[in-house]
Amino acid sequence: IEYQHENETRLVLSNPFINNEIVDNLFTPYKVYVKLAPINSSLLKLTIGPKVKLADEWAASFYYSLKKEGLFPKIEISTLPFK
Repeated sequence: IEYQHENETRLVLSNPFINNEIVDNLFTPYKVYVKLAPINSSLLKLTIGPKVKLADEWAASFYYSLKKEGLFPKIEISTLPFK
């Protein structure tokens, strides 16, 4: 019930060639900002959460949009139970 109002998007980048982090140590805890950059060519896997409405349609949309760019990341729809 604590998470029912969240609308969250997570982006996890694991690329040693991307170094766009800015650490603001004037705050406690520190705040980290990441400069936005195109990520499509870095995508290897895309996981759509178990509570996403119309997940199949989102998966198809991502697939066809990325296919136009010649990209074919693995696209999964999570079936893990929501905690």
